[in-house]
Amino acid sequence: MAGALDGFRVIDFGQYIAGPLVGMLMADQGADVIKVDPPGGPRWKTPANATWNRGKRSIVLDLKQAGDLATAKGLVQGADVVVENFRPGVMDRLGLGATAMTEANPRLVYLSLPGFASDDPRASTPAWEGILGAATATYRPRPSASGTDHPIYTAIPISSNYGAFQGAVATIMALISRERDGVGQRVEVPLFDATFASIGRDGMRVHNPQDTGLDLRNIWGGHFQCKDGRWVRFAGTGNQNLGEFVKAAGITSW
Repeated sequence: MAGALDGFRVIDFGQYIAGPLVGMLMADQGADVIKVDPPGGPRWKTPANATWNRGKRSIVLDLKQAGDLATAKGLVQGADVVVENFRPGVMDRLGLGATAMTEANPRLVYLSLPGFASDDPRASTPAWEGILGAATATYRPRPSASGTDHPIYTAIPISSNYGAFQGAVATIMALISRERDGVGQRVEVPLFDATFASIGRDGMRVHNPQDTGLDLRNIWGGHFQCKDGRWVRFAGTGNQNLGEFVKAAGITSW
């Protein structure tokens, strides 16, 4: 059975997480994804590359060499989609930017996944996951049930993942639009902006740092250290859950 993207060709210039993840999602749906890597292979040497690059063909090109750059341009001219997640301006300096490539291939959908938008004052900042976590306040002190502050950190690459998911959806929308209008377009999904789809109302506290987000109705929920030194997560939020807990614990008066 053919995938939803069978017959579409994607040139994946992505490195690290967000770009390769978009390419993976499209390859999973049957797209012919060609992964472009620099000499020496992916910039991040991680076992996760085996997942992110599944279902893709690959080619090694040194984009600073004229011959390899010409090969890359030829690939783009015959493609439906380009995916890249460099800082704004990097692909332009190589001659592979959205303006030049959509002029050469008017039906091209060109997806950029920068850390910060091209018109953001922080656009040139190397947007590693930790930088984005700090900028979006997903890494921040948060009060515990005991009232003390402790830093929140997650090993899950929230910004890169949500940027990739939104980038894939936006690319499909652009391809549908192309079927109607006959022309491609440039799509920019900054990872900073995409993060706010994941953090919901907590993201609004960026504008009001005094709002701790501590809900007294949920005071019993949290992380607690046990007598043996290990930690447990207790999710007894709300009267019903708390009631069930105290009953199971044999607590008759509370």
